[in-house]
Amino acid sequence: MTWIVAAPLLYIGPAPSFTSYLDKKVILLLRDAKVVVGVLTAFDEFGNVVLQHVFERIIVNSLYCDRPLGLFVGRGENVIFCGELGQDGPEMPAHMVLVTEDEIRSAQRAEKISSHLRWTMRKRMEFLDSDVG
Repeated sequence: MTWIVAAPLLYIGPAPSFTSYLDKKVILLLRDAKVVVGVLTAFDEFGNVVLQHVFERIIVNSLYCDRPLGLFVGRGENVIFCGELGQDGPEMPAHMVLVTEDEIRSAQRAEKISSHLRWTMRKRMEFLDSDVG
């Protein structure tokens, strides 16, 4: 017979609300893995958000690019993470390099090709390992 022992629940407190982020610069991680940064101006009970002065932050390895979007209206179901960006200090680590949109697109293509090559090599190795038996 197997016994299941339940650990006591730890109460951390209420989840932070968008209210504390109103009129502050926030970063959102979206379900499609995009990252947007802007000033939170409105939200509703479903987690839908409106941001102003928005840019999409595209990151590839140690390169990044901020692509301006303007106004952003996001559905709550697509927001995975929301956090406030501090006003003091740099937004990005010192090793990150700001590049143009063309350079970041080129880096994305190179990363996609590299990822595909790694996947192909892994599949070939798995095939060779399974064939030897």
